Amino acid sequence: MSIVYISLLILSLFAASQYFYDKIRAKNRVVAMRAENCIGCRRCLGKCHRQVFDIVNDGLRMHIAVLQPHLCTACGNCVAVCKYNALSIVPRK
Repeated sequence: MSIVYISLLILSLFAASQYFYDKIRAKNRVVAMRAENCIGCRRCLGKCHRQVFDIVNDGLRMHIAVLQPHLCTACGNCVAVCKYNALSIVPRK
């Protein structure tokens, strides 16, 4: 029985440390967009669970823009799916 309790304790400590790491990462980093590289494929829209992005029409073309950076947790899901190197994680200002 003690092995079960020790295993549960280790798992809960790991989960807690990951939670705090995520909070620190979100506080210090944010996603940034390079609009000239964006083709508007919308892959990042599908991967972002926080709805940080939206589609913008700048008069010349439609592309994705970071409209709510305060919601970004810097998880990197959007960066991972972008094939055009339009997204990156940068330090918050």
